[in-house]
Amino acid sequence: MLASKVPWSLRDVIKEICKQYKDHNPEAVYLDDDWCLYAKDDNLTLDSPCFIDQYPTIDDKDNEIYPLFISEKQFTIYVYGFAPPRCHHELFRSR
Repeated sequence: MLASKVPWSLRDVIKEICKQYKDHNPEAVYLDDDWCLYAKDDNLTLDSPCFIDQYPTIDDKDNEIYPLFISEKQFTIYVYGFAPPRCHHELFRSR
């Protein structure tokens, strides 16, 4: 997957997922879901900068504790893991 703490466009993230889908067994895309997509803005476009980092942890009071880089930059979580929906296999296969 793409490196964390580096700005990527949403377009680049989607292209990487499509590449992994085509280059590997489709199930590999679903197994690589131990990351989240973060952004500064909730209204993302394909060219919006995004960041990949770990899932937030949960403390004893059920609060989400975000990775330090994410909280310092005040990013918000946009997607928990980014496996494509199974109904879109044909879309990913054709790209």
